[in-house]
Amino acid sequence: MGSIERIFPSLNEAAGIALLDLDEAVRVRELGWRGPILLLEGIFDTRDVETADRHRLTVTVHCDDQIDLLAAAKPRQHINIQLKMNSGMNRLGFPSGRLSKCARGSVRASKIEAIGEIGLITHFADADRSANDASIDWQIDEFDAATENLPGTRSLSNSAAGRCCGIRARTATGSGRGRFSTAHRRRAAHGISSACHCAPR
Repeated sequence: MGSIERIFPSLNEAAGIALLDLDEAVRVRELGWRGPILLLEGIFDTRDVETADRHRLTVTVHCDDQIDLLAAAKPRQHINIQLKMNSGMNRLGFPSGRLSKCARGSVRASKIEAIGEIGLITHFADADRSANDASIDWQIDEFDAATENLPGTRSLSNSAAGRCCGIRARTATGSGRGRFSTAHRRRAAHGISSACHCAPR
């Protein structure tokens, strides 16, 4: 039995599932999951786009190349995306700032026929301290500045923040749709816990 099969029964309470691995996302669908699935690193070629379309996956978009792939695609249904901003982790995501690529990426994505709903996300670079630590505040401020006046749900978190109930309560209010639980094989390589929650704003 694989890792997905082992944890799948415990995911019934989740509103959605987020994974790094495309094959695992497909496997979750094959096991009968009907809810939303977020592909955390998004798509990298036309085959990935076709798979996302076929299995109704929401994809993270963190660079212009991924927007180009979706612009050239002709899916059977709209593909929902989460546009990711880099708020300090410097791994994946559009640069921050009021006139950043994040804002331009959102405007461009909204004009692409293949794209459905557009959400806005970031992953905290440092959330391993207390709930009142300024290391969280500046990341939220960066995200707020970059996404000001842009439509769409907001999601900000990482594993440590998901476990820290007092962290900036305003990140868990507004028009968000629920929490994502993550499970993936490559968590050690990516520094992400298998218990990560993404708390909508």
